[in-house]
Amino acid sequence: MPTHPDNEIPKHDPQGVDLSRRKLGMGLGVSAVFTLASRPVLAAECLAASSAASGNLSTHGAVPQCTGLTPAQWVALAQNTRPNAPDSPTQNGFPGGNVKFHDAFASGGSANWGQTRLYGVMADGTGASSGRGGFLGSPDNEQAATVPASGPNPVSMEFAATLLNIRDGRVPDAVLSETRLLQMWNEWLISGTYAPMAGATWGTDQIVAYLRTLQGV
Repeated sequence: MPTHPDNEIPKHDPQGVDLSRRKLGMGLGVSAVFTLASRPVLAAECLAASSAASGNLSTHGAVPQCTGLTPAQWVALAQNTRPNAPDSPTQNGFPGGNVKFHDAFASGGSANWGQTRLYGVMADGTGASSGRGGFLGSPDNEQAATVPASGPNPVSMEFAATLLNIRDGRVPDAVLSETRLLQMWNEWLISGTYAPMAGATWGTDQIVAYLRTLQGV
């Protein structure tokens, strides 16, 4: 019996329903919208910051895939690896070790975590929001040398997780290298913004949203 054309299932549908669309407004004068295509579990199509800012979704060759873990997943990995000492400097499952946050990222008026390690920045409490966009690290005082008084915050947590994702090979170097990540942090630390390309400026919320697109969830 012939099948009605409306019931036919095409072999390839480039306009298929996207159940996991992420849109990221980039503030480019005329508001551009960057949309990532649907992605399989534990793998996400990902773009360099400049491509994301321009809204250019075209790629040459294979589409870059990111399999980054979220801050909560890195924390859980450390807790499973070293149940009694997840904040251990070594052997807690973190590629390159559980280094002090400011051994990797510069400190300044907008973020001072003292001697806190990557695990602590991602795990300690929920904290209170204050200062520039509510994303500051610990205040610059004696207490900051041991325990971050304000707890984790989206920008520090996401930078810490992204650093580990890059070091673990979960984010392709062509998408975001460790050097470019540190440049992003330094620019945000000074101005509270980041320019992914000429004519585009991201605030804290947009930086956080971009870093999250590199996670395969």
